[in-house]
Amino acid sequence: HTSPMIRIGITGGIGSGKSTFCAHLEEQGAVVFDADSEANAVMVGDASTRKAIIDLMGPFAYQVDGLLDREFVSRRIFSDPIARRRIGEIVHPRVQERFLQAAKEATRAGAEAIVREAALLPPAHMRDSLDVLLVVEAPREDRVHRVVERNHLPREAVMDRIDAQPADEVYRSAADEVIVNDGSLDDLRNEALRFWGQIIVRQSA
Repeated sequence: HTSPMIRIGITGGIGSGKSTFCAHLEEQGAVVFDADSEANAVMVGDASTRKAIIDLMGPFAYQVDGLLDREFVSRRIFSDPIARRRIGEIVHPRVQERFLQAAKEATRAGAEAIVREAALLPPAHMRDSLDVLLVVEAPREDRVHRVVERNHLPREAVMDRIDAQPADEVYRSAADEVIVNDGSLDDLRNEALRFWGQIIVRQSA
């Protein structure tokens, strides 16, 4: 009897350390599905999605080379909650299809878990496809510092991005478990290993 594969959602704001946390789970054998990259791939590569986005935002949503103009789209989404909701309605179902497909493949390959990594919380109706939702959070100052270093962005721009994402309380209220990333890289790795151990025990129970 093999235990069913577990589906883990991992989310957290920019600079929280969630990608590092996911990488540690991947080392333990989890398959990581990066929902944000998949969303970008759908917006660029899927003809019906492109058409829907151009209908919503106009031709400037894409650059001359056919790639998404992320700055243009981000600005529109930050300043216009209706556009943000509509983009979600266009893109989320397609990303979800890809996630369910990836979960099937991971099950066939014998993986113990699949991780759906995303900056934002999954929409409520997608929570059913996850067994556990974990949020990684970190002190604001640590997050600002990390993103400034990593993305070479001005401090103000990073703070604007953080402010545009949901507050910690919003993430926390939706989460089954919260990891506070306020220590060293080793501490975060240990938290990931502890969580993995718990999940695998829970799975084989």
